[in-house]
Amino acid sequence: MSLLSLEGYGESLALIDGDSNRTLSYRQLDDLCKKMRPALEFNLETADQDGKVMQDFDLEPLTAGGDYSQKGKEPPDISGYGSKDCVNLPSSTAVFRFNRGLIFLFCQNGIEDIIAYLGSLNAGHVVCLLDSRMNAAFQEEFIHIYHPHLIIGYRELTHHMYHKTCLPGISLHAYQLNDLKQGPVLHPELQLLLTTSGTTGNPKLIRLSRTNILSNARSIVQYLNITGAEIAIASLPFHYSYGLSVLHTHLYAGACVVLTQASVAQTAFWEVATKYHCTSLAGVPYTYKIMERIGFDRFIPPSLKTLTQAGGHLEVPLVLKYHTLMQERGGRFFVMYGQTEATARIAYLDPKFLPEKAGAIGQAIPEGHLEVYEQEREIDTPHEEGELVYKGPNVMLGYASTRKDLIKGDELRGVLRTGDIGYFDDEGVFFVSGRLKRISKIYGLRINLDDVEHALMAYGINMAAVTTTEANIIVTLEEADKKKYPECIEYLAKVYRLHPSTFICRFVFELPRTPSGKIDYQKLYHPLEDGI
Repeated sequence: MSLLSLEGYGESLALIDGDSNRTLSYRQLDDLCKKMRPALEFNLETADQDGKVMQDFDLEPLTAGGDYSQKGKEPPDISGYGSKDCVNLPSSTAVFRFNRGLIFLFCQNGIEDIIAYLGSLNAGHVVCLLDSRMNAAFQEEFIHIYHPHLIIGYRELTHHMYHKTCLPGISLHAYQLNDLKQGPVLHPELQLLLTTSGTTGNPKLIRLSRTNILSNARSIVQYLNITGAEIAIASLPFHYSYGLSVLHTHLYAGACVVLTQASVAQTAFWEVATKYHCTSLAGVPYTYKIMERIGFDRFIPPSLKTLTQAGGHLEVPLVLKYHTLMQERGGRFFVMYGQTEATARIAYLDPKFLPEKAGAIGQAIPEGHLEVYEQEREIDTPHEEGELVYKGPNVMLGYASTRKDLIKGDELRGVLRTGDIGYFDDEGVFFVSGRLKRISKIYGLRINLDDVEHALMAYGINMAAVTTTEANIIVTLEEADKKKYPECIEYLAKVYRLHPSTFICRFVFELPRTPSGKIDYQKLYHPLEDGI
């Protein structure tokens, strides 16, 4: 069964490459995906180290998913699908549903990338989307850890475990695992893998199911009222969950997506948006700051009626500015909140709440439910802070750090502790007021602050503590490392592909510590109050 049904929309335009003027209808896109399928039929006899193999799981057709809007209702328990469902069988009787394999796709926002992605999904495989610009050493690490059955991308690959192959209909490089049995065993619900840290080298992946993808697409289509008449311009990368959700939702609704390699900072981007009468644009806070700098008012196409924003906090003045701008032209500006762990979207702020509730994240998406907890106690009093907890069918199956994790089933059972501190007001509108986890969202990228510290120590810094603000990553070094400051900032800028000004460095004689000897990050967040 195809993940996204394409043929039903016939000759309606699905994709436009604004740089080359190439277009594909839904019928043509479906034909190209089907053309790839024979090349993706792996002959897998997948056994783990214990000689166990996955049996064929005859899954029920996808339904609308669970309704978690009622408090107390638990998501369906499919956690039984796991390693206990592996049985000892002779290898000749090994069965793997659809001969499903793991495919790494190092992608850009191009037509061929989308053909490879949809063709792989609709052939029943599990796809891991990765940035085509990923550092070569990080790429090698991902391959070493997960042993994908097939690698598709823009780079030539020389690897003793892989041989070159070809995929009909696309010119991207493709490399197949020599011994397919060395590839991972995949849980029958697993469909998509996304990274937790953008373009960085953290090999931790988010495991998403078919239900996760379709339920989130369905919810977004509903609250944004996306119809087949919409024409979205792809302003965010597809390997990023927010950018991918734009593709999923518009293909789900039979709408059109316009592709370009130009960025919002370039005139060429707006020329493409104007030429193809684009109706919507998605952006992270950095996108809107760039638009502010270039004078967005001068470039906005007359056809543009919907702006959406997610990927971190957008300052209230900019929320108000873009809300007013879109309101004056009969359009809409949606502030949204989400995490990749929820397949992209958790909450949205209906424009009817603006300008009064500027700064809010809004209310839970359709099919989802937001709550506030103080540890295990649910808070039912407005304006009382606690951790935001989301429940819904779009919550991930769990994380993966090794290929053995790919056989795991649903570990979260539809419940996601977001790691964000927040509250709701008297009208049930939610606000985020802080973070529990050491994850920063800078320019829409999720950056693990512990990873930054490890990178600095690998570079030769003796001791570093990394914290964050809404717009910067703060690196605190001890005086002994002061001479290394310029080089280490340049190093971080190169590793994370961010402008050096993103990183602010400060120095202390000695890093503050808790009684247990751990770095006291609270003091680093309040340096003036604590005399640092």
